Amino acid sequence: MKLTLALTLMALSTGWVAAQDKMADTLRKAVVEEESQHNLAAAVEDYQAVVAQFDQGRKTAATALFRLAECYRKQDKKDQAIAAYQRVVQEFADQSKLAQQSRTVLASTYKIAPKAADGRAAETARAEARQRYRALLLEGINVANDQLGAVEKQIQLGGSLETEAAPFLQEKLKLERELAAFDMGIMPAETTRKQ
Repeated sequence: MKLTLALTLMALSTGWVAAQDKMADTLRKAVVEEESQHNLAAAVEDYQAVVAQFDQGRKTAATALFRLAECYRKQDKKDQAIAAYQRVVQEFADQSKLAQQSRTVLASTYKIAPKAADGRAAETARAEARQRYRALLLEGINVANDQLGAVEKQIQLGGSLETEAAPFLQEKLKLERELAAFDMGIMPAETTRKQ
């Protein structure tokens, strides 16, 4: 039994190393296709193959970690099982079925709420949200500028009154204030309450 397990683990690790080598080779080939040969279509195919291999590797790793947690649970190794289930939830949230199964076991068997997310992942998500919010503010300012420019042209041609520019100017100023507050660290809800 132990020999069979050892041989299986050795075969799996050999296969994993071979897969890693294949992925690295494919990546190198893609870089050459892109940079040296300027064959972007071939480079795209190779990059997609690397990403697909990575995705498959993540799925395999998540499955192995979940199965490890299950083994610990069946052996009544509570601490190890909880740690493994929480790793599935934290590190493999993209593997939704396994993450949900892990949450369910943590809640029903061990009566604990799983850790929601890894601190770095949560911080990354916050940073990305802040970048998106700032980009939307800038986009709003650009739209207001475009609208102001159009109204100013109409005013110069005698087709509009200066009062028609007021709402666009007010919107632009509001967005610029919000952007300035946001850049100073004042959150959006705080900005709207102060107005």
